Order: sequence, then C-alpha cells, then structure tokens
Amino acid sequence: MAAYAWTGFFEWYFFREDLHLYPIPIINSGLAVGILLTVSFVALVIVALRGSSRAHRVMIESAVVLVLSTPIGGLSLVRDVNIGLDKSVPWEIRAKVLGTYEQEYKDHKDRRNYAYYLEVNAPRNSTEIYLPNRIRISGLKYAELSNARFVTITIGKGFLNYSWYKKIEGHAVPN
Repeated sequence: MAAYAWTGFFEWYFFREDLHLYPIPIINSGLAVGILLTVSFVALVIVALRGSSRAHRVMIESAVVLVLSTPIGGLSLVRDVNIGLDKSVPWEIRAKVLGTYEQEYKDHKDRRNYAYYLEVNAPRNSTEIYLPNRIRISGLKYAELSNARFVTITIGKGFLNYSWYKKIEGHAVPN
C-alpha cells in the first residue's frame, strides 16, 4: 500500500492537470477509504501479532507507515477505480475557448513552476452536466490549445459516478 501511495503522490505532484470535474467528492471518498484501510490493516496487524514479544514495536511501525500512506493511497485507489473501470458512454461538450493562460508560482524550494489553464464558455443545458469555466491542463495541452477557438471536451461518467475528463480537443471552427 505504501508503494501504491507513493506512486499516487508522484502522479499528483508532477502531473497536476485536472482529472475530475469536481475534485472535492473524490478527496472526501478517498480519505474515507484511506481511513477504512488504515483501521483494517492496523486491526489485521494486531490480530496477526497477538502474543508476540515484538508485537508492540511492529504494531507501532506498521501504524506509522499506514497512517502516512493510506490517505494518499485511498485517494489514488478511488481515482483509479473510477477511471479504470468506467465503461459508460461518454458525454461530448462543445465549448468556445475564452482563453488559455499560464500562472507562475514558486514551490517550497523557491523554484519557478507553471500552472496552465483553459477557460471555456460551456453551454448551460439541462441535458448536459455542468462544466467548470476554468480547467487546469498540462503544458503539452496548453501548447496544443493555444490557437484553438473551440474545444470538444469528452467526459466520462465514472465507475463511481465521479465525472472525469477523458479528452480535450481543440478546433479552429465549431464542429
């Protein structure tokens, strides 16, 4: 679980584009899954090591590793299950591009980093889902969409019903 959590952390740290339309429900569910995994694994360690002379030391070490890794592991697990098992028919939303821009920020070591955003004017239609006006995108997608006037955004419904961005394609003219 710790290795899975570290992989999830590195994905989040180095690839910061938006994956889900609404990240807060994913965070809440992921933390709940992480807490459930922590309690389950600690209980399993306690039961497995009952009566051992080194049980206290191993239980403490296991609890520390689990407390540090399972919240991120829970987030990664919920995200991966939602995206990986999604077999639903995706939605396609066509929107006008209002602009793309980059935002500079400094990390904890005072190094310059950039966040890239796409701003769209999505149609507000009762048959379609609500699309945020600002979407964080990768640097490659930023370069690809810099001259686009319209986009087609393909959205997966998600196995756990958390909508996510499958694909964003730019167009010079409306499709």
